Amino acid sequence: MSENLGDAEAKYMVEHDIQALFDSLQEALMLEKPQHPRQFLAGQLQDFSALHYEDLVQLIQAIHRISSKSDIALAHSQIVEESSKLLHCDRVSLFIHDPSQNCLKLLAGKGAKGIIMQENTGVTWEVFKTSQLINLTDAYSDERFDARFDKQYNYKTNSLLGAPVVDSMGQSIGVLLALNKRSGSFSPKDEELIGHLAIQTGITLRNTQIFKKVTDKEKKCKVLTQFMKYISQDMPAQSLALEMTSHAKDLVGADHCCIFVINHSLEELISVASDSDKNFRLPLNLPSVKRTIQGEVVNLPKCSEEQRLATEFQKYGLEVQSLMMVPIKGVESIIGVTLVVNKHSDSMFGEIPIYSSFEESDSDLLDTFDEIIGKKLEIAFGYIIKAQSDINEPAVHFESSFGKHKTEKELPPNAIRETEEE
Repeated sequence: MSENLGDAEAKYMVEHDIQALFDSLQEALMLEKPQHPRQFLAGQLQDFSALHYEDLVQLIQAIHRISSKSDIALAHSQIVEESSKLLHCDRVSLFIHDPSQNCLKLLAGKGAKGIIMQENTGVTWEVFKTSQLINLTDAYSDERFDARFDKQYNYKTNSLLGAPVVDSMGQSIGVLLALNKRSGSFSPKDEELIGHLAIQTGITLRNTQIFKKVTDKEKKCKVLTQFMKYISQDMPAQSLALEMTSHAKDLVGADHCCIFVINHSLEELISVASDSDKNFRLPLNLPSVKRTIQGEVVNLPKCSEEQRLATEFQKYGLEVQSLMMVPIKGVESIIGVTLVVNKHSDSMFGEIPIYSSFEESDSDLLDTFDEIIGKKLEIAFGYIIKAQSDINEPAVHFESSFGKHKTEKELPPNAIRETEEE
């Protein structure tokens, strides 16, 4: 039978000894030769299961309620609620794996939030890594149990039951964890129930991901249409740049977007538009900045790989996981940079975000936007871009959130204001 199955399905068949089950059913059928084979096989299967008819009905009803939720947050809450009811336990938590940081993050749960489990910490990681169900009657007597989170939330875990959540390829993507059976410890019936619930959880996560992709595409179409309207109105450079930071962020699925121009005098990138109220500045001697102002698109899946750059963002209270920098070209040279940080992952559900790396399509989109805005920026902020090192020249400070520049005295006569441009 396994000859016609894919690798994941064949592996599943072997791990759960499904072929042996079929063989035993066929043997019993041939020996008994019952008058009603279907009813006979149904009865045989019931003997293999710890679940009774009432349990199956409740399980089906719970799965129906879970699968009916298309909203991401509601679906996760429903999984936790239905699992708690079926397993008659105090708490149920749903963890999902973040591959970018290789940790398990709490997606939904009762009585706790913001939990992050680093690799190889506790029973939850053991369930995830082995893809095997674990049932502990006394959690504190097991050396794999990590009691730190009990202390953090003033809780005492007695019994524990964890099941792996897998994707369509049979790979672990998370863990469904039940704590403290209300009477006694978790039984074989509970193990079978949580197994079915974990399967449904994997399906639900996949469905909500698909639903999120569809809604995101609709949102991007609306955002792009709105931005094209702003472009057609021939707005001033500063106003257009501010609109671009807002729309570009949504279109590429980023946390933040900022537009910089190069100040050669100060050897810095100076923000001229941002969706944040912070006036970002980045030194030109940072390796990634150097590469960008030389014309290269820089895509860092992990900002921590360039510690100096990560430190610069930390000065502004910004934790950057992934980033992309795209050069902005003027008439003859590169005059600035568009920066986007923290690409939203398809698995970005719940209270704790999960990030991934930016894609080539994201850089293509930003490059198109930069072509539209480059010449306008060069005209509007030429006094910053072409500033020379001169101790008598006033330092230029920029207030990115409002698009207004401030100087200690009047701008030099050759400075071009946006009003003159218009």
